[in-house]
Amino acid sequence: MSTEPSLTSTARPSNPTTPAFADDLEWIKAYLIIHKASMASHRYAYLLWFLVAIVFISFAIFHVSFSRSGFIGAHWKKWAMRKRTWRGARAMRLAWKTGKCAYPTSLQPNGQLLAMTVMFIGVLLLAFVGPDYISPATLVLDMSDMSHSAHNVDTHGLSVLQPQYTIGKAWWTSANRVGIIAFAVMPLCVLFVLKSPPFALLALPIAGRLHFDKLSWLHRWSGRLIWFLASLHVGFWSVQLIVDRRADTGGMAYSYAFQYSKFRYGWLAYVVLTLIVIGSINSIRKYHYEIFYALHFILVPSMLILSSLHHPPIWWWCWSAFALWAGERLWRLTWYVHINGVLNLRTPSALMERDAKPIVREDPESQSLYASSGTYTEVTSPQSAIDPTAYCPPPGYTHAELLPGATIRLTYVAPGPRPWAPGQHFLINIPSVSKVLTHPFTCASIFDEQASSDAGRALVFLIRAKGGWTKRLRNHVASLCSLGRTTADGEILPLGITMPDQGVLLKMNVDGPFGSPVRARWGSHSTVLIVVGGSGVSFGLSVLQYVCMCISGRNGARLGGQPGGWGWGGFSVQRVRFIWLIREFGHIQWCASAIRRCMAMVPSSALEINIFVTNIKPTLTSGPSTALQSSPLSYSPPTDAFVPITPTGVRKMRSRANSTSSDDSTESYLDTSPRTNVFGDEEALNLGYGRMESNLEDHTWDLTSFEGEYDVELPGEDIFNSRVERAGIARRATSKRLKKTSTITSKSGSSTARRFTSPEERISLDGLLASRLEWVYPPTSGTPAPRSPASPSYGRRASHDQSSLNSTPTPSPRRPRPPYGPRVLPPIKTSLSSEATEPLSFSQVLNIAQNTAAQEKTLASDAKLGAQLQVNEQELDDLSVVSEHARTGKPKLDRIIGYEVHIARGSTIVACCGPSSLNAMVRKSIAMHIDPARIRAGDLRGYIDLVSEEFEF
Repeated sequence: MSTEPSLTSTARPSNPTTPAFADDLEWIKAYLIIHKASMASHRYAYLLWFLVAIVFISFAIFHVSFSRSGFIGAHWKKWAMRKRTWRGARAMRLAWKTGKCAYPTSLQPNGQLLAMTVMFIGVLLLAFVGPDYISPATLVLDMSDMSHSAHNVDTHGLSVLQPQYTIGKAWWTSANRVGIIAFAVMPLCVLFVLKSPPFALLALPIAGRLHFDKLSWLHRWSGRLIWFLASLHVGFWSVQLIVDRRADTGGMAYSYAFQYSKFRYGWLAYVVLTLIVIGSINSIRKYHYEIFYALHFILVPSMLILSSLHHPPIWWWCWSAFALWAGERLWRLTWYVHINGVLNLRTPSALMERDAKPIVREDPESQSLYASSGTYTEVTSPQSAIDPTAYCPPPGYTHAELLPGATIRLTYVAPGPRPWAPGQHFLINIPSVSKVLTHPFTCASIFDEQASSDAGRALVFLIRAKGGWTKRLRNHVASLCSLGRTTADGEILPLGITMPDQGVLLKMNVDGPFGSPVRARWGSHSTVLIVVGGSGVSFGLSVLQYVCMCISGRNGARLGGQPGGWGWGGFSVQRVRFIWLIREFGHIQWCASAIRRCMAMVPSSALEINIFVTNIKPTLTSGPSTALQSSPLSYSPPTDAFVPITPTGVRKMRSRANSTSSDDSTESYLDTSPRTNVFGDEEALNLGYGRMESNLEDHTWDLTSFEGEYDVELPGEDIFNSRVERAGIARRATSKRLKKTSTITSKSGSSTARRFTSPEERISLDGLLASRLEWVYPPTSGTPAPRSPASPSYGRRASHDQSSLNSTPTPSPRRPRPPYGPRVLPPIKTSLSSEATEPLSFSQVLNIAQNTAAQEKTLASDAKLGAQLQVNEQELDDLSVVSEHARTGKPKLDRIIGYEVHIARGSTIVACCGPSSLNAMVRKSIAMHIDPARIRAGDLRGYIDLVSEEFEF
């Protein structure tokens, strides 16, 4: 018997009657065919995609037409970029008791939340508003011809028994409708996850270049929306099958349904979809990425195939989603084979010869930003951020180096280079750590098409150890270094390659590039402000190098970005400011060389470097410190074997109340308080015990460290941090004294400021080392010639001719690797007094040395040393320069952004990458300084663009 009619658009019954059949299978098959949705009822699915097309076309027009930088666009951005973070009182009380940092929960920016809300509301409206079952006689959006397939043959002519009228609501009609909408959302969900054009349609230039990093949020929630609709489909149909009875037997329809294969396919598809959703929850995705990735890779195609078998009349929704996914995978596989030289079609030497392209200026009259200035004669470095003397690994291998802060630096040259834009990321795979799985990391270097060596196409990654794969990578590299190994077991290096002085070589593969930063128009703004925290410097460093090279006269199109550069059309950048928040002074080593090369390319008035060290005072502790307790001049590691990373929580922060401060102008932007005055949008919480956390920020750990990162030191790292801090203090004092001397000389009657011509004075101003630099080698190794300070590899404000500007320094031959490990400096007694008569060299201040006993043990056995901090000669030079720009405290971002907007000659663009707390602070500060009224008055300083990177895969 049938159920009673429910609400309908007419007086006709909403539940059709099924004829009697002797065979159970024939009866349930006829029952389901009669209760099938009409093809006219599919109009809601087509209407969904019509609305999706309108939304994305409107967005593309809005992006391409520059409307987002206008009055309306400024109003939208001022609201849309805001982001909220919070931490519950219970989490803060637990953090206060246990000493472990309580990371905040972070919502997406308002714009993305609005997009998700519109998607949910729009889909639910299309799933429930209006009649569910449309009369087959209705010809509007009639797709009946598509239903005649081999999978949809009505052998019994039962289709005529379907209702020939419109039905408003019934259990089976609502179940069919939500099922159809769930099918229609599948291709959209897959589009959100695709990474590589042309299959990633939304990443095409005409569509606004929205890549997966900006759409991953919508991908996750559209997948949950599909599961919700599928659950409603299963629930509604279950009610209908339980209520309906077979007329001749009185049996419940549900008892016959599992005999029908398509019904079983539907249940299997729903179970697989549920497993996908469970495997995608935040905790599994963050802490068990391999499980999440494997489940997705296996279960998603299975779910699509089972869904298409469940309901063949609308199989094209499932197969179109599968075709997009499979096509993009094959496309990426093709590039993967090319980039990584899987087929070995070219030798490394042939690659270098083919790709060697000298830098040739196409417009000889445009030199650099201050070429005709009366203050600066010319930038005195080659127009490249690439160090031609740096070690370049053989193609297909990565050079892995241990850095402070549980960080690994990977330098990789792909056998088949492919351009990438500044700020984009790659998926990397190191077979000796994980055979198959890949993990995303931002590239900290840029692609220099015109570089004369493979160094210009080297991918550099800064990877800080967390849990899982990154922890295994760090332990793997440290173990190899402690054993004196140069490569992993089973990996055979090519013959005739030059080995690095430190670190190890590992086989590596990459997939990419990916990421929405390719859409950024850095050259369209007058000021570029870069704000990064911790290991997020990878993103900011690539942007910094790109912009500085464009300012020096290079064309951005040859650097992987948008066309333009100083002297080229459409380039407006006149100032760059780089702000980096780190935990320790030693972390500057991560990218000191790249920062110094940028400082050498452009004058100081066009580039400002600010590094803020946030480890200010002791607060939370859990467990003993791993810092080496030894004499001030010792960097000897303990004799025990290397101990792998173990999470120790937040280390004790050192007090630096006696640090020498900078000049007054910088102090106005420096917050030396350990408490964050503005922390996202969090409200006050009462933690009990008489404690009121007004901004929920006892410490600044989560401004520099991503969730899960470990603050673990190498032996001697704590002393290294202290020495770098003292080096910066001494250099600032020396520079300040020389600047004061220059001012006095100028006021004494000289028409122009005094130019320092003595080697010591020039070195102090340009940030180069003094002459007392020697390396200690074992007797069998010989002693290399000391580096001459009178002939620096690069600097500023020196005169040169055009040929020197376009030339590339010749790489010096590599010295043999010392058999006992890293190079060390001899102990030198120094004085940090700012009243010294000579400029202090970094070797004097840093005093990195190993004692005699440790050196003897090293010569006897490399393996007993364990992993240790390694700093080469060039990095000592670069640390000397960059340490002068590092100070303890936190930046007052609101004041900094306001100041940059005030002095700008046009719009400002901000590049940001860091923990969610830092990202929320930057977004809030930018929103406060966007001024639509100023834009309406014709002052472009009221507009601030934001390019941020947030990995939440």
